[in-house]
Amino acid sequence: MTERADRRIQRSRLALKQAFQQMLQDTPLTGVTVSGIAAKADVCRGTFYKHFDTKEALYQEVVDDVLDDLVASYRYPYQNRTVFLPAELTPGSIQLFVHVYRHRDFYRAVVLSGAIPGFQEKMCQVLRETAADDLAASDHAAFQPELAAAYFSQALFGLTAEWIRGNFMYSPEYMAEQLLLLLQAPATMMVSVTRSNDRI
Repeated sequence: MTERADRRIQRSRLALKQAFQQMLQDTPLTGVTVSGIAAKADVCRGTFYKHFDTKEALYQEVVDDVLDDLVASYRYPYQNRTVFLPAELTPGSIQLFVHVYRHRDFYRAVVLSGAIPGFQEKMCQVLRETAADDLAASDHAAFQPELAAAYFSQALFGLTAEWIRGNFMYSPEYMAEQLLLLLQAPATMMVSVTRSNDRI
Protein backbone atom coordinates (compact mmCIF):
# COMPACT_ATOMS: atom_id res chain seq x y z
CA MET A 1 0.00 0.00 0.00
CA THR A 2 1.37 3.42 -0.95
CA GLU A 3 1.71 6.22 1.58
CA ARG A 4 -0.85 8.24 -0.38
CA ALA A 5 -3.39 5.41 -0.26
CA ASP A 6 -2.75 4.92 3.45
CA ARG A 7 -3.42 8.60 4.12
CA ARG A 8 -6.66 8.37 2.15
CA ILE A 9 -7.78 5.39 4.25
CA GLN A 10 -6.97 7.23 7.46
CA ARG A 11 -8.89 10.30 6.29
CA SER A 12 -11.94 8.19 5.47
CA ARG A 13 -11.87 6.43 8.85
CA LEU A 14 -11.47 9.74 10.65
CA ALA A 15 -14.33 11.31 8.67
CA LEU A 16 -16.61 8.40 9.55
CA LYS A 17 -15.70 8.60 13.25
CA GLN A 18 -16.27 12.36 13.36
CA ALA A 19 -19.58 12.08 11.51
CA PHE A 20 -20.73 9.37 13.91
CA GLN A 21 -19.87 11.45 16.97
CA GLN A 22 -21.57 14.55 15.56
CA MET A 23 -24.74 12.59 14.82
CA LEU A 24 -24.87 11.28 18.38
CA GLN A 25 -25.38 14.81 19.67
CA ASP A 26 -28.89 14.86 18.16
CA THR A 27 -29.69 11.19 17.66
CA PRO A 28 -29.59 8.24 20.09
CA LEU A 29 -27.32 5.36 19.15
CA THR A 30 -30.27 3.22 18.10
CA GLY A 31 -31.36 5.90 15.62
CA VAL A 32 -28.01 6.31 13.89
CA THR A 33 -27.80 4.48 10.56
CA VAL A 34 -24.93 3.50 8.30
CA SER A 35 -26.47 5.55 5.49
CA GLY A 36 -26.69 8.59 7.76
CA ILE A 37 -23.08 8.25 8.89
CA ALA A 38 -21.85 7.85 5.32
CA ALA A 39 -23.85 10.84 4.11
CA LYS A 40 -22.57 13.08 6.90
CA ALA A 41 -19.00 11.93 6.25
CA ASP A 42 -19.55 12.58 2.52
CA VAL A 43 -18.64 9.04 1.51
CA CYS A 44 -20.66 6.21 0.01
CA ARG A 45 -22.01 3.24 1.95
CA GLY A 46 -19.44 1.05 0.24
CA THR A 47 -16.65 3.14 1.75
CA PHE A 48 -18.17 2.68 5.19
CA TYR A 49 -18.19 -1.10 4.79
CA LYS A 50 -14.58 -1.10 3.63
CA HIS A 51 -13.66 0.11 7.10
CA PHE A 52 -16.34 -1.24 9.42
CA ASP A 53 -18.62 -4.27 9.30
CA THR A 54 -21.40 -2.57 11.26
CA LYS A 55 -22.17 0.72 13.01
CA GLU A 56 -21.58 -1.16 16.28
CA ALA A 57 -18.01 -1.88 15.16
CA LEU A 58 -17.52 1.84 14.48
CA TYR A 59 -19.05 2.69 17.85
CA GLN A 60 -16.73 0.28 19.66
CA GLU A 61 -13.63 1.67 17.95
CA VAL A 62 -14.63 5.23 18.80
CA VAL A 63 -15.19 4.28 22.45
CA ASP A 64 -11.88 2.38 22.60
CA ASP A 65 -10.03 5.34 21.07
CA VAL A 66 -11.54 7.77 23.59
CA LEU A 67 -10.87 5.56 26.61
CA ASP A 68 -7.26 4.82 25.55
CA ASP A 69 -6.64 8.54 25.14
CA LEU A 70 -8.37 9.21 28.47
CA VAL A 71 -5.98 6.90 30.34
CA ALA A 72 -2.92 8.32 28.56
CA SER A 73 -4.04 11.89 29.33
CA TYR A 74 -4.75 11.08 32.99
CA ARG A 75 -1.30 9.55 33.40
CA TYR A 76 0.54 12.24 31.43
CA PRO A 77 1.82 14.25 34.46
CA TYR A 78 3.78 11.33 35.85
CA GLN A 79 4.63 9.14 32.87
CA ASN A 80 8.25 7.97 32.75
CA ARG A 81 8.82 9.14 36.33
CA THR A 82 9.84 6.89 39.20
CA VAL A 83 8.83 9.43 41.85
CA PHE A 84 5.87 11.78 41.55
CA LEU A 85 4.46 14.21 44.10
CA PRO A 86 0.96 15.68 43.60
CA ALA A 87 2.34 19.01 44.82
CA GLU A 88 4.44 19.09 41.65
CA LEU A 89 1.33 19.29 39.45
CA THR A 90 1.05 22.36 37.25
CA PRO A 91 -1.86 23.42 35.00
CA GLY A 92 0.26 22.65 31.94
CA SER A 93 0.90 19.09 33.09
CA ILE A 94 -2.80 18.24 33.47
CA GLN A 95 -3.98 16.87 30.14
CA LEU A 96 -7.40 15.50 31.12
CA PHE A 97 -9.27 18.60 29.98
CA VAL A 98 -7.23 18.79 26.78
CA HIS A 99 -8.39 15.23 26.13
CA VAL A 100 -12.05 16.06 26.73
CA TYR A 101 -11.88 19.13 24.49
CA ARG A 102 -10.16 17.11 21.76
CA HIS A 103 -13.09 14.67 21.84
CA ARG A 104 -15.74 17.31 22.59
CA ASP A 105 -18.27 16.03 20.03
CA PHE A 106 -18.18 12.65 21.71
CA TYR A 107 -18.45 14.03 25.25
CA ARG A 108 -21.29 16.36 24.29
CA ALA A 109 -23.20 13.32 23.07
CA VAL A 110 -22.44 11.39 26.25
CA VAL A 111 -23.22 14.12 28.77
CA LEU A 112 -25.86 16.27 27.08
CA SER A 113 -27.92 13.75 25.14
CA GLY A 114 -27.12 10.45 26.83
CA ALA A 115 -26.80 8.99 23.33
CA ILE A 116 -24.40 6.30 24.52
CA PRO A 117 -26.03 4.49 27.45
CA GLY A 118 -23.64 3.37 30.15
CA PHE A 119 -20.61 5.32 28.94
CA GLN A 120 -20.52 7.62 31.95
CA GLU A 121 -20.26 4.61 34.25
CA LYS A 122 -17.58 3.10 32.00
CA MET A 123 -15.56 6.32 32.01
CA CYS A 124 -15.70 6.55 35.81
CA GLN A 125 -14.74 2.89 36.07
CA VAL A 126 -11.68 3.40 33.86
CA LEU A 127 -10.63 6.45 35.88
CA ARG A 128 -11.22 4.59 39.14
CA GLU A 129 -9.23 1.52 38.09
CA THR A 130 -6.38 3.63 36.68
CA ALA A 131 -6.18 5.76 39.82
CA ALA A 132 -6.42 2.71 42.10
CA ASP A 133 -3.55 0.96 40.30
CA ASP A 134 -1.38 4.06 40.47
CA LEU A 135 -2.19 4.82 44.10
CA ALA A 136 -1.56 1.22 45.14
CA ALA A 137 1.90 1.47 43.62
CA SER A 138 2.67 4.72 45.44
CA ASP A 139 4.01 5.32 48.93
CA HIS A 140 0.84 7.04 50.17
CA ALA A 141 -0.14 4.54 52.85
CA ALA A 142 -2.28 7.01 54.78
CA PHE A 143 -5.38 6.30 52.70
CA GLN A 144 -7.02 3.29 51.13
CA PRO A 145 -6.31 3.32 47.34
CA GLU A 146 -9.74 2.07 46.23
CA LEU A 147 -11.59 4.68 48.29
CA ALA A 148 -9.33 7.49 47.13
CA ALA A 149 -9.69 6.34 43.52
CA ALA A 150 -13.49 6.28 43.81
CA TYR A 151 -13.45 9.81 45.19
CA PHE A 152 -11.16 11.20 42.50
CA SER A 153 -12.95 9.49 39.60
CA GLN A 154 -16.38 10.82 40.58
CA ALA A 155 -15.02 14.29 41.34
CA LEU A 156 -13.22 14.49 37.99
CA PHE A 157 -16.27 13.33 36.08
CA GLY A 158 -18.52 15.81 37.89
CA LEU A 159 -16.17 18.71 37.16
CA THR A 160 -15.83 17.65 33.53
CA ALA A 161 -19.58 17.21 33.06
CA GLU A 162 -20.25 20.71 34.42
CA TRP A 163 -17.70 22.11 31.95
CA ILE A 164 -19.41 20.31 29.06
CA ARG A 165 -22.86 21.51 30.14
CA GLY A 166 -21.47 25.03 30.05
CA ASN A 167 -20.49 24.44 26.39
CA PHE A 168 -16.76 24.63 27.13
CA MET A 169 -16.97 28.30 28.10
CA TYR A 170 -13.59 27.96 29.83
CA SER A 171 -10.32 26.84 28.27
CA PRO A 172 -8.72 23.48 29.15
CA GLU A 173 -5.91 25.42 30.82
CA TYR A 174 -8.36 27.32 33.02
CA MET A 175 -10.09 24.08 34.00
CA ALA A 176 -6.71 22.61 34.98
CA GLU A 177 -6.06 25.64 37.17
CA GLN A 178 -9.47 25.22 38.82
CA LEU A 179 -8.78 21.54 39.48
CA LEU A 180 -5.55 22.39 41.27
CA LEU A 181 -7.38 24.99 43.38
CA LEU A 182 -10.05 22.44 44.28
CA LEU A 183 -7.41 19.89 45.28
CA GLN A 184 -6.04 22.47 47.69
CA ALA A 185 -9.52 23.64 48.82
CA PRO A 186 -10.09 21.33 51.83
CA ALA A 187 -7.14 22.81 53.73
CA THR A 188 -8.09 26.34 52.72
CA MET A 189 -11.72 25.80 53.69
CA MET A 190 -10.69 24.41 57.07
CA VAL A 191 -8.66 27.54 57.76
CA SER A 192 -11.61 29.72 56.76
CA VAL A 193 -14.05 27.80 58.98
CA THR A 194 -11.65 27.94 61.92
CA ARG A 195 -11.24 31.67 61.55
CA SER A 196 -15.01 32.12 61.31
CA ASN A 197 -15.49 30.12 64.51
CA ASP A 198 -12.91 32.24 66.27
CA ARG A 199 -15.09 35.28 65.72
CA ILE A 200 -18.15 33.68 67.34
